Amino acid sequence: MPEREPSLLDREPGVVSLFALENITLIVWHSQPTEQAVDRLHRVTERRRRQYPKGLSVIHVVKGDIGLPDERTREAFVRLMKSSDGALACVAVIVGGAGFWASATRSLITGLRVLARGQFDMRLHGDIAEVTKWLPDKHAARTGIHVDAAQLTDALRAIE
Repeated sequence: MPEREPSLLDREPGVVSLFALENITLIVWHSQPTEQAVDRLHRVTERRRRQYPKGLSVIHVVKGDIGLPDERTREAFVRLMKSSDGALACVAVIVGGAGFWASATRSLITGLRVLARGQFDMRLHGDIAEVTKWLPDKHAARTGIHVDAAQLTDALRAIE
């Protein structure tokens, strides 16, 4: 039976919360990412890639102006993306807002993606609606598991 509600996988209070919806990992960044939080995400990803050998997708939700990660944390993100390349189908990152902080965050994420390379599809989005328009069909084509756009919208709203 498919999951209908996101289930909590792990969390580091005040920093990151990780949820599952089918074979999609939903990640909410409440404050500046840390190397320890990225390591936590790596452990969760390893467990989930064994559970879903046909692939996973990941949606990161960045909650406001949380600050940019330091160099060690950026390196941890690149290591995670490289080690997960065969398991990742799609990666979506929601960075809402405008102005310097949002632009700097989007630029940093783009730079990390270039460093990590890999075969997964990755897109930056400004809101939930953009993600739910893009991800479901791509995710289903690459993993064989369909998640309804309305269900994904509800899940993302629930974890915000």
